[in-house]
Amino acid sequence: RLDASDVRKKRLAVQPEADTDTVESLVRKVRAGLVRIPSFQRDLKWKAKDVRDLFDSVYVGYPIGALLLRKAPAEAEQLTLGPLRIQAPETPSALWVVDGQQRLVSLAAALDRPVPIPETPDDPYVVYFDPEARSFEPPPTTGDIPDTWVPLAELLDATRLSEWVFNWPHAQDADLRKAVFDAGARLRQYSIPLYTVETEDASILKEIFYRINKKGKGLVWEEVFNAMFGDAGAEPATLSDLSARLADVGMGTVSEDLLLNCVIASKGLDVTQNVSVHYDRHPELLRSAVSEALPALSSVIAYLKDRPELTQIKLNPSAATHPALTRYIASY
Repeated sequence: RLDASDVRKKRLAVQPEADTDTVESLVRKVRAGLVRIPSFQRDLKWKAKDVRDLFDSVYVGYPIGALLLRKAPAEAEQLTLGPLRIQAPETPSALWVVDGQQRLVSLAAALDRPVPIPETPDDPYVVYFDPEARSFEPPPTTGDIPDTWVPLAELLDATRLSEWVFNWPHAQDADLRKAVFDAGARLRQYSIPLYTVETEDASILKEIFYRINKKGKGLVWEEVFNAMFGDAGAEPATLSDLSARLADVGMGTVSEDLLLNCVIASKGLDVTQNVSVHYDRHPELLRSAVSEALPALSSVIAYLKDRPELTQIKLNPSAATHPALTRYIASY
């Protein structure tokens, strides 16, 4: 990680451009493959309620926070964003999401998902608008969708929505019809503040990501660790990769929070201190720590497996033994 002097040396040549963009425009850019997700971003974590709350905030006009993007070249690739499958072209000016992935993917996945729209809660992005209650709802598990409800994917395009309403059973109900058109306009025209950074230095982007997320309750330290060091080049690269490799020993799956303590212990660092302390003081020491901890952790799991009373890793009465054993083995 950059220390204070490095930050001054590597400061952005051009300050981030402050702008706004509408939901409709941003979703179109996602569909066109102009929006990309960097490797340091965490997996999609939002639940159905998070997605519905986002749409409700947009509908009633509440702020949903700014997006932080990086403008940089991108190769052609197949993108998977929730239920969306996008064949993204090569472009010299893709928008890489530094902060705001959950919001942006939720908007695109719900408003521009392929038809037919699921009638059961297959994923968090299946959302319907109820024009009677002026609310956003998940489909019932029974698949019995009230005929007043409108799939959100019908609201993104005004022309498409007009055609859909024409065949809607309640097209003659002026109040319901007005509520549907109003919802479509509110969602499409909602402006989201965004900042666009232009830099070729990936370390600056990771520093920005770290500063934005290190105090946020939505991002746990295992995810921050994976984001900062998960592309170091060695294998296993992330805590989830390490967990999968250790599962091959045949003692079950080790949780990522426990693995993080073991990885820290393998470097002789204090596991009782917050990871941010070690990140601030020893970024290079942690950079390849996951891959370097694999041999010691494999020995720990193998040792526990030889204990006849432990058929599963979770049967160990004290998880504190794992970091201690890892540190002991790693020191020899």
